[in-house]
Amino acid sequence: MSIAPNVIQQETCVNQILKLSSIENIDKVYICTLIKPQIIKNTQSFIGYAAISPKSTNTEINPHPKFHTKEFANIENKLHIIFSNPDYYKTSNPSIELLQHIHFKLPHVNDHNERTHFLISGLPPILFHNDPLTLREFGANIFRSITECYHTHYPNKPTPQVLKRYSSCFHINQIMATRVMIYTNTSSSTKKPSTPSKRPAEERFLSIAIGTTSPSAPDLLNIINTLYVDNQYPLPICGN
Repeated sequence: MSIAPNVIQQETCVNQILKLSSIENIDKVYICTLIKPQIIKNTQSFIGYAAISPKSTNTEINPHPKFHTKEFANIENKLHIIFSNPDYYKTSNPSIELLQHIHFKLPHVNDHNERTHFLISGLPPILFHNDPLTLREFGANIFRSITECYHTHYPNKPTPQVLKRYSSCFHINQIMATRVMIYTNTSSSTKKPSTPSKRPAEERFLSIAIGTTSPSAPDLLNIINTLYVDNQYPLPICGN
């Protein structure tokens, strides 16, 4: 597309996603697209945003709206399932041509050019829940562990600004995010021809993605490399 889609086109796509996700009685608070295109992974793209609420934000209808974390988590998890399968939603309604060219994602870090820099192994399978809320908490937990580790091993050095600046889960996720990555071992093993074929073994890693355009990214990368690559200090995550 050479121009940004209009609000009606965007809302049509959002409605289709909500329909596929079986999300009803939702308040579409805000829908827009930036007029100027952005370069994302060497491709000219238009970035759009849609803000939704589980309850009406119209104070005339709902003067004192109350929201619960579980309501947002339920919506996020439903959307995450749909967003994880682009081929499904892109072909769900051929009459919506724009839908075939849109890639949806939940807000995770405010950097579309984030890169995976580190993989963490050795975590119990029970910790792996590939939903946005859990991954955000993982990111915040890891960042706080990095800060604590730095203070422990370098008590006489001043705290780097990148470790001072970010404290809340929301702000931490603007520079650092986590993902669950699944690697399948497809290497052939020596076995007898009569042995039934088994499903390839899967190994799950927790990956750390860092926004490449953030001014604080180089400092954070340097700290992580110093602590956990060069010195091999342990990284506690959720008590493990």
